[in-house]
Amino acid sequence: MDWRTTAWYHLLFPVITRFVAAFDTPDSPENIDFWQRVAHYTPGGSGRGDHYSGWISAFTVFNKQGQWMGNQLTHLNSQQFWIIHETRYMQKELILDGTPYHLLYPKGIPPGHAEVDVLLIDNGERFDCAMVAGNIATLVTSSKNPFISPAGADDTVRPLAGWWLFIKDEWNVQARAKAAYSQQDNFERLRGGRY
Repeated sequence: MDWRTTAWYHLLFPVITRFVAAFDTPDSPENIDFWQRVAHYTPGGSGRGDHYSGWISAFTVFNKQGQWMGNQLTHLNSQQFWIIHETRYMQKELILDGTPYHLLYPKGIPPGHAEVDVLLIDNGERFDCAMVAGNIATLVTSSKNPFISPAGADDTVRPLAGWWLFIKDEWNVQARAKAAYSQQDNFERLRGGRY
C-alpha cells in the first residue's frame, strides 16, 4: 500500500468519525465546534499567500495532476506518525485526533470535474471532442424547515453533477456550420424556384 493511501486514511478517519457522531449527538458542543471548522479563509501575508485551513482539506489531498498536496505520512497511526515526522514547516491551524490538516491555496484546489478526450465518428466524419463530467454547479433549494431558516426558503445548497460533450476544434465547427447554412440556403432557393 502506498504511503498516500495511509496518509489519506489518517486525514479522513477523524472527519468521517465526526460525521457519524453528528447523527448521534447533533446538539453537542463538540459537534457544533466541528462544523464550525470546515474551512477558514486567511488572506495572504508574511509570505504564505491566501489560503484555506480546516478539515475540508481531507477531501482535497490531490491536485488536478494527481499529485499529493497534504502532509507526508507512513504506516503508523496518526499520533505515532506526527511524533516521528513532525516538521517545523507543517501547518497546525487545525488538529483533529492528533492529525494536523494541511492548508489549501486557492490556485492549488483541484477542479471538481474531469475531462477526457473522445473521438466521435458521425456518419464517417471524425470529430476530436472532449467530455467533461463532475460537479459543475451549486443548486440552491428550499428546506421548508423553519429550524434551518425562518422562511425555510433558499437555505440549502448541494452540488449539481452534470456532463457534456463538445467538439474541441472551434474553427472547424464554425466552417461546418457556415457550409451547412450555405447548403440550406441553396436548397431553399431551389425549392422556391429562385434559380
